[in-house]
Amino acid sequence: MSNSNFITLFLIILISSSGCKESPNSDDNKITLKKEVEPKSVLPPPVIKKKLSNIEICKEKLSKFEELDDATLKSLNEYNEVLPYLQVVSRVESNIFFHVPVSRISPEAAAVKAQIPDSYRARRVISSIIKKYKNRPDFLRDIFLEEGYLYELRVHIASAMVKELHLSDLFTAELIYFYKEGKIITLHKVDDEYLDENSQKVKLLIGSRVSDKKESLLLPLHLDAELIANSTGARRVVPVEIFNGGARVKLIFPDEREIEVFIYNKGLTTQVLCELNSVERLDEYKKNSYTFWKWVEQLNSAAILMVHDKPDFDEPENEPDSEQEDGKLRIEWEKSYRQGKKKFIYRELEYDVFNRQGSPVPPQVCIDFIFDTWQRASGNWYKSKKMRPGRTEGFLDFDEIEHLNTRHTPSILQYAKKEGLPFERYDFSNKSRVPFKKTKKFSQALAGNSNFIREGDILVIHGLREQDMKEHFHTVLVLDTYPVTGIPSVVGDNAGKPRIRNIASAMRSAPRRMIKHRIRLNWNWLTQRMNQN
Repeated sequence: MSNSNFITLFLIILISSSGCKESPNSDDNKITLKKEVEPKSVLPPPVIKKKLSNIEICKEKLSKFEELDDATLKSLNEYNEVLPYLQVVSRVESNIFFHVPVSRISPEAAAVKAQIPDSYRARRVISSIIKKYKNRPDFLRDIFLEEGYLYELRVHIASAMVKELHLSDLFTAELIYFYKEGKIITLHKVDDEYLDENSQKVKLLIGSRVSDKKESLLLPLHLDAELIANSTGARRVVPVEIFNGGARVKLIFPDEREIEVFIYNKGLTTQVLCELNSVERLDEYKKNSYTFWKWVEQLNSAAILMVHDKPDFDEPENEPDSEQEDGKLRIEWEKSYRQGKKKFIYRELEYDVFNRQGSPVPPQVCIDFIFDTWQRASGNWYKSKKMRPGRTEGFLDFDEIEHLNTRHTPSILQYAKKEGLPFERYDFSNKSRVPFKKTKKFSQALAGNSNFIREGDILVIHGLREQDMKEHFHTVLVLDTYPVTGIPSVVGDNAGKPRIRNIASAMRSAPRRMIKHRIRLNWNWLTQRMNQN
């Protein structure tokens, strides 16, 4: 692809025992780590430079990559600034650097698109545009797609596009084609929806690329950071310098070690062209990251099972207004489970010990969800209805730790500060404690602290809840992050019921609250127990 003026970069890329419930109306290879040190702060991706500087390694391979012009570099850095905000507010497709010829929109389509305000009114306007031109899907594609990409940097408009646009608004063909993780998948039209090979509905996200002509997707106009992270075992893929068709990036691994590589497109996939270090270490770093990513996979599986089981929130349905009884149902549940009962009674109401599938459903407050998920991921969980009461064997059992109250967030914070192991506590600075209602600043603060956050961490949220104007804790478990910015893309929590969602959804019910702390299981402590087990 030539270096033109219209290239644009798109870097797409978890309480106290009370107060974490939302309003009902609210929306074995051992990994060897360095000596424990607090990681260096990594802010959002740095200012993109114009050309590779002082790099002699694999110089010949890099000679074919052209420099970008000043206008393009300006666009890249403008996007770089808005990226954290976009990732928090909207739904973004993976992590993609990509080049879009924005000037190819027709004058008619440009005039229609100019009517969309970058405000909370955007959704209503986009909905009316879709209805007005419902018989002209090709025109709607001209308005909203750029070289097949759903692309928009204005955050309110981007969020509204994701909520309002469907593939059936843009296409009528029986078959269309969709780029996904280095592959082109065929989507089939069924009624008014386009389904993949597993008959699952496909949703348009910012950065999605789609066309009714397969050949138009064969030449990627992007670099996919998700593919690089998956192939190398890196947690972060941070852009340093960008070229036309390639980029110098910093890979940051779970053990905080770093390496710089040059990435480029080979066919539909993005690959590492060469390491920019004097000693080749990529294979070693990848091998060392295996245990971490296996643990993350087990955490995600355990969280999904928790959502599937649907345990009750630990708050009595007939709790008196003058009393706070969050946390008491689980005590009664535990007694009944040990006695082999199917139900238990609290305040004259009956509750289930097992769900319809026979899975145990211990009631949870929000912090229970996280400790339950940690233990379940390790193999330690309550046995099913068909088995004798008890727990399966796993390598984590927090009941063995003296003086640790796992059901009370302030106590956990104090324990982590005073005792340390098995936890590592990180406190957000006062400047970084931004309420979610100031969403743009919240996003920037989250990005600024992203190197202190990784999969498997607890994020401790605290502040005023508007329902009662009292301060409450909430906790979420980080399940996935965006490799480019490090911002959490998926979290698991229980604020009324177990859910897996994005960070904005978890924060939105109480927008005056802010993220104040991060609690992490010490990795050496954790792997020691894995190996013992």
